[in-house]
Amino acid sequence: MTKIGIIGGMGTRAGLMLANKITDYSVAGSDQEFFEFILHNNTKVPDRTLAILNRGPSPVPELLRSMRMMDNEEVDVIVVACITASHFFKEVQPFVTAKLVHPIEELQQILKSQYPTCKDIGILATSGSIKSGIFEGLRVEDDLAIRYLPAQVQEEVFMKAIYGPAGMKSGSPSIAAANELRRCVRLLVEMGADMVIGGCTELSLIVSQQDCSVPYVDMVDLLAQRTVRSLARQHSDTLNDTRSIQKLMNELK
Repeated sequence: MTKIGIIGGMGTRAGLMLANKITDYSVAGSDQEFFEFILHNNTKVPDRTLAILNRGPSPVPELLRSMRMMDNEEVDVIVVACITASHFFKEVQPFVTAKLVHPIEELQQILKSQYPTCKDIGILATSGSIKSGIFEGLRVEDDLAIRYLPAQVQEEVFMKAIYGPAGMKSGSPSIAAANELRRCVRLLVEMGADMVIGGCTELSLIVSQQDCSVPYVDMVDLLAQRTVRSLARQHSDTLNDTRSIQKLMNELK
């Protein structure tokens, strides 16, 4: 049976949403036909943005702890519910057997196949993601214009709405924080973006296409879709084999 490893805790709600979306996109006729998955809500992973800004410890040891746990359970793929964490994939991949679902690679593919006319891409992401340059490949490899929020808005509005006491990573996210994030979406469009990427998994909790007047890509939704799609053929073959065996056993009774 095809098996998925999901690493959450960055934040917790985003990891749970990713697991739910993978379930929602699965094609199953019974309990037994859903993907088997293991969710490790690893809240010990240090903050990825602080690590990239050299203000905190590296998340690599804890990411590896989760991934080795997944390898021990023989998962086929590992998907991480944090876009900023993908900056560290090159460090962890040599020590992991399972395939890592890379959010930026998946994003590049759908931009080419589904949104070929969009050339001015607005990115909503943590300051760590921006500093790491993980989205810059879109500019270099795909000849797209990439725009981010103005520096002051990025720190005082966006990051506060994500990390603040009542932000989306807190135990009690506020309506005010949600509204500020929606305002950031509108600002990127006003700046000239003809598409907006929700490049932080917390955005998936409150921002959707209805909040954006141009095409909007929800990265948690994208990760779920692409994970399911990448495993669909293998999963289907396994199910067909299982059904054939069950049919034979019934005939032998």
